[in-house]
Formats: sequence, structure tokens, C-alpha cells
Amino acid sequence: MYKNIDIQLKSSNSIYILLVFLLSPLLAVYISVLNYKETWAKNSVFLFSGFFGYTFVIGNKGSDINRYKNLFEMHCKMHLGVKDFIKTLIDKNNLDFIQPLLSYLASSFTENFQVFLMIIGLFFGFFLSRNIWNVLSLASKKPIWYGLLFVIVFSFLFAVWDINVMRFSLASQIFFYGIFNKMIYKKKWGLLFVFISPFIHFSFFIAIGVYLIYILLGNLTKLYFVCFLVSLTISFNLDVFENQLSFLPQTYIEKSEDYINEDYQELKVKMTENKNFRGKFYQSSLNGQ
Repeated sequence: MYKNIDIQLKSSNSIYILLVFLLSPLLAVYISVLNYKETWAKNSVFLFSGFFGYTFVIGNKGSDINRYKNLFEMHCKMHLGVKDFIKTLIDKNNLDFIQPLLSYLASSFTENFQVFLMIIGLFFGFFLSRNIWNVLSLASKKPIWYGLLFVIVFSFLFAVWDINVMRFSLASQIFFYGIFNKMIYKKKWGLLFVFISPFIHFSFFIAIGVYLIYILLGNLTKLYFVCFLVSLTISFNLDVFENQLSFLPQTYIEKSEDYINEDYQELKVKMTENKNFRGKFYQSSLNGQ
């Protein structure tokens, strides 16, 4: 009997928070944060991410999201069949194909880019919310101040507004979701998400390489922390770094050149200067400045 009452209470709470979300998505997130131990709490972040994606406004002509919009509009106009779409991926040697695939699938039933962003937001929100609550689950009691600080910082590393970057942000959340479930919960299926991540953004082949090194060396926490501290003091010459990539497949050499040349670095600096206060502060905090 008590079990049935508990199930009914959880069900009524879920309906209640859904009604609150329909009235005010932000208020629903706030209530969920206060009641983070409830099983329904994470779903408010999940739904809010979809809402944020749908209402997202492109404010910068130089931002990555403009490329995704152009690709989506191209898919809408061309009406490619499945075979033709697959052929375009093969012709471009496009190994990180998941984002173009989602764009193509969305264009088959809508020409509204905001709907596509809502879908991406829901994908992003699912993994973001699960990652936050997975971290929270590590504390058996109420988190103490530095644990709470860690959760807050973690929650804002690749937050919902990073839908603007899309591929890298989504790949980050999916990789962490997989690696957390594999290493902490010992669930082998977590590796599936780890190995999916580079097909969203090619750079996560590097993350997989680091993970494989960890598997070989074991949990040498002190050594890894020393390496982390040393890395903060090292600066790379981009020209030298670029010359060391000749062993990679040609597709990845071409992709890497877009990120490690001096022109790109200068462009990133200019783009940061044109951002609002939040954008500038957020970027500096990620760089440890």
C-alpha cells in the first residue's frame, strides 16, 4: 500500500512540475534545483534545454551556428534521397556525420530551423541533465560547499547556451555521459557513448586516445595531476604543432588546419572582443585567465 502511495505522489509531482514548466520553464528549473533529489527534477533541465533551443536567437553573424543554419536550409531546398545524402557524406569524407544526419532528418518534416534547434536542445538537455545528476549522485548526503561549487562550475562548463557551438558541446556531454557510466557505475554500455562522440566532433578521437592511455597506465592520480599543472605552463607554437600531424588521415589534417592556424586564433580573439559581458567573462574563465 505504501509503495502505491509513493508511486502516486511521484506521479502527481511529475504532472505538477510539467504544468509549472508550461507556465514558466525557468521557474520549473528553479523548483527542480530545490528538489534535486526527486527523480523528476532532472527532466526540467532536459525540457528547458529544448525550450532554449527553440527560442534561441542568432546574435552574431560569425558564430558557428550560422553554418548549421545554412546546412539545414540546404537540406530543405535539395530534398535529397537517403542514398544521395549518404553519397554526399562519403564524397566529403565526413566522419563526424551525426550532426549533418540530424539536420537531414529534421529537414524531412520541417523547414523551421528553430524546430531543428529544439531537437538539438533536447538531445543536449538529456545528456546535460543526466551528467549533472550523475555528479550529484556521488554525494550520499547534502553536498558541502566545495562539492556544491564543483557542481555549479561543472554545470556551466558546457551549459545550454553552448547550443551555439553545437557539435563540440554536444560531443562533450555525450563523452562525459559515457565515460562516467563506464568508470563510476561500471556499466559497459557507457563505452558506446564514448565511441559515438568523435562522430559528432572529430577532436574526441583525442579524448578516446587519452582514455586508452589511462586504461594502460592505471589510476595514477598524482602523476596525472602533475601533468595537468605542467600543461598550464606550456604554450605551443602552432606552426610546429601543425607539422606534427602528418601521420593523420588527410580528412583530419584538413579539419585540424582550420583550428590550429594563426588566422583562426586572431579571428577567435576578435570574436571574443565583440561578445557581451557574459560571453567575455565565460570565455576567460574557461581559459583560466
